[in-house]
Amino acid sequence: MSKFYKLLWSMLILVILATVITFTLGFVLIGVSLAGLIGIYRYYWGPKHRGRFRNPAGNFSAGEVIDITPKPTANHLRLKP
Repeated sequence: MSKFYKLLWSMLILVILATVITFTLGFVLIGVSLAGLIGIYRYYWGPKHRGRFRNPAGNFSAGEVIDITPKPTANHLRLKP
């Protein structure tokens, strides 16, 4: 009878372990799928950023040209011919 009870306890521990692993993987899959659905929702139906380019002072999309003169370096200098 002692071997029978050891076998039952071992099987019970294995069943509990398998159940815990199954539910843990289920929760992980549910979390990943919810995160994916929230990402899809935010990408397609989230708030659109209208008016982001209405302020031309913040970026250079208004056709502004900035002329920067290069600084002379030692490579451009001719000291003696």
